Amino acid sequence: MKLNSEFAALARAFAGRRVRAVLPFNRGDQSERDVCAGYGRGYGTTCSFLPHWMLAQLQATSENKSKGVSGTTRPLLNRNSPTLGGRLVPGDGISTIANSPAFVRHRKGNAALPQTGDIVIIQADPYKQSYEHVFVFLRQIDATTWETGEAGQARSDAADGAVDGVLKQRKMSLRNGLLHADAADGVPSRYVQGWLDISNLDYLTTGWPAA
Repeated sequence: MKLNSEFAALARAFAGRRVRAVLPFNRGDQSERDVCAGYGRGYGTTCSFLPHWMLAQLQATSENKSKGVSGTTRPLLNRNSPTLGGRLVPGDGISTIANSPAFVRHRKGNAALPQTGDIVIIQADPYKQSYEHVFVFLRQIDATTWETGEAGQARSDAADGAVDGVLKQRKMSLRNGLLHADAADGVPSRYVQGWLDISNLDYLTTGWPAA
């Protein structure tokens, strides 16, 4: 169900407030335990947990179908939630976002940009699993800078206290007709694969508070 402009604006504003309110967080603190509920240390990073937590905050329902890494149709929400029909399957966090019908693939020459609350996937070319990353777009600060909400900042085996969730200012550039997140934190430049448009999802409620 595509939200009309009024409800889409409410959803995006609510998503932005919730993400900003929970960041930053450190491994083992209360916010991290909430956002990353079900995370098993040593199995990848927590990067996909923040976007799925946000979707749960918005009350995205099991009517939103997608596919996990096995190729089997399943709910989009990769988080255990009996109310919303979500189910946490390790390794499916990015897959369900990328395989959702609401995922907008970024293509050469397309000037469209994500909007607040949309969930962005970036990847290296050629593909390398350890460079795949997902985050929440919050706003465009200027022509070359995005503000984003990101988890997965700590190593999978990091000890309690390590910074794991942050608000970032990501430098972006256009290369060969595609948006790229510039090299940072020891990771090379990665292209924008696309983003999940949260205005094209089904929700249990549209009664998000205006402020």
